Amino acid sequence: VQPFIENAVWHGVRGLEGRKGFIRIVFYQEDGGLKAVVEDDGVGRKLAEQLKHQMPGKTSKGIGIVLERLKIANYLYKKNYQVLFSDLKPDSVETGTRVIIDIPLKMSR
Repeated sequence: VQPFIENAVWHGVRGLEGRKGFIRIVFYQEDGGLKAVVEDDGVGRKLAEQLKHQMPGKTSKGIGIVLERLKIANYLYKKNYQVLFSDLKPDSVETGTRVIIDIPLKMSR
C-alpha cells in the first residue's frame, strides 16, 4: 500500500495550489481477502501526468513491483487480485484519485 500512498502525496496533493490536500486510507475485508482504498482530493491522474516533468530524476518503481507481485500471485493461486485506479470526482478540474488494492490474506492453492 505504501507506493500508492506515496503517489497520493507526490502526484496528488503536492501539486495543489491555494489549499491543502486530503488523503484517506481505508482497509476492509471482502470475499476472503483484504481491500485497501487510497483516496486523495488532489489534482488527479491527468493533471499529475502533465506535472511529472517538474520532478526530474524521480523514477517510481513501487507500483510496478506491486502489480508484478499480484500478477505472480494470480498465476500461482488462480486468483484475480488487482489494482483499480479511478477519478474520485470525474466532473471536477481537480479530480482526485481513488485506488483500490486487493491484498491476499491467505495464500492457499
